[in-house]
Formats: sequence, C-alpha cells, structure tokens
Amino acid sequence: MKRAIFLITLSISFLRYMLSNYPDMVISRKLRTAICTLLFLVVNSFTLLAQVSEITTGNSTSAGMASKATATSLTWSHTVAGGNNGILIVTISVRTDVAVSSVTYGGYSLTLAGSQVESSSKVRGEMWYLKAPAAGTADIIVTLAGSANFAAGATNFFNVDQTTPYGAATTGQGSGDPSLTVASAAGELVIDGVADRDVDTESIGAGQTLLWTQKNGTVSEDAWAGSSMEAGAASVTMSWTTTGGGAGEWAGVAISLKPVPNIAPLWTIAVQ
Repeated sequence: MKRAIFLITLSISFLRYMLSNYPDMVISRKLRTAICTLLFLVVNSFTLLAQVSEITTGNSTSAGMASKATATSLTWSHTVAGGNNGILIVTISVRTDVAVSSVTYGGYSLTLAGSQVESSSKVRGEMWYLKAPAAGTADIIVTLAGSANFAAGATNFFNVDQTTPYGAATTGQGSGDPSLTVASAAGELVIDGVADRDVDTESIGAGQTLLWTQKNGTVSEDAWAGSSMEAGAASVTMSWTTTGGGAGEWAGVAISLKPVPNIAPLWTIAVQ
C-alpha cells in the first residue's frame, strides 16, 4: 500500500514538473520512454491498490447439548462455500477445566490457536483453526479429554493469508463482563471466542458483529459460548455484556486474521 502511494505521488509530481517547465520541448526517445514508464506505474499502482484482498465471512454454525448433560464429544454439520484462501475457526466452551483433545472437519485435524481457563476452573475456552478447508458440507467433531458439559461453534472466512493467518492469540479470563484487547491492524479482522456458564442473555460491544452464540441451559452446570468479529485497527477491544447466575466467570481467546498479501508485479515497457 505505501509503495503504491509513493509511486503514484512520484509519477504525478514528475509529470506536473515536465508540463510546467517543458511544455513545448521536443521530447527525446529516452525521456519519452521514462514518461510512459511512469504513466504505466501510475496505472499499475492503482491496480495494486484495487487488488487489496478484503477478508470475507462465510457460514456460521454451533452446537450444544441438553442442560446438565455431559459428553466426551460433540458433532455437527458445517458448510463451506467455494472461495479462495479460506480458514475455519472453531471455538469451544467447556463448563469445567477439561481440555479439548482434538477437533476435526471432514476428517482433517484442526490446530489449536489458543486456550484459557477461568481462575476458579469453572469454564475453559479454546479456539482451533483449519487453513483451506474443503468446500462442501462436512461434520465438525470436537473431542474432549474427559466428560463435561460443553458448547461449540464455527465460522469460516475467505481471503486469509495462508502462510501467517493471524498474529499471536490474545487470551483472558476473569469475573464480570468478558473483554479482550487485541493488537491488530487496518485490513485485518479480529475474531473472539468467549466461554461462560449459566448465561441468560448476552450482547456484544459497539463495533462488533455477532457470529454465533450457543447455550446449553440456564443453570449452573450449563456451558455458554459466543463469537463475534470486528474490523482491525491498531488496538481492538472485544467485549460482551452477559446476565445470569453464572455470568461473570469467563475465559476467552481472540485472534486477528491477516488478509492475503498484496503482491502485484511491476512490469517494464519499452517505447520506440
């Protein structure tokens, strides 16, 4: 982006200089070539700006279980539409400190992005991801290391950098309303996943877009999970307001997805 702006500014400045100082000059072959090259760079630079990839959102799904129920695995169906440079994000909320042992989509294993346990071990939150998930409909299977009440959800995105899809994960826990402050940048997209328990109602902070929520019930033994997104900036705060008997004991994970790098070739031209 900075390179493109520099080239545009340089090209325009040079052309203005030539028109102001040498309007009637018979231009030599070399100078004619230089001017045409700069004109081409202007066009190429605008193309470069236009080719910046915006991260787009695909499908969101979630699943849970009956109130007070426990299990070691949870399975639900998720559809990924066709698109380039995709990523699938799965967030899990466990109503105790039982770790997730694996997450798969269509038989492909996801990678752990980050996890956090609430200080009194009442809830555990985890976020997993899979780059370039296959287009189509397949099952997401979350397996725990032990039996617990838990809920989970997923969202897939497109135009995400496949080499470095996100920066360092941000984690947090506490009492009160969930809040995570994430280092990000313009053009990126911040995604959070929050784990809580016994939640009656929830709402997201200003500037955020809700992706999904899932609750198993409204008693102490029931897990609640939610995920939202917000456009990237130097610092982004992802917050929730929750009510209920267990609301206030939370754990969360957030990442800032990075867009596909903008690589536009600069060509050379020759003018006879």
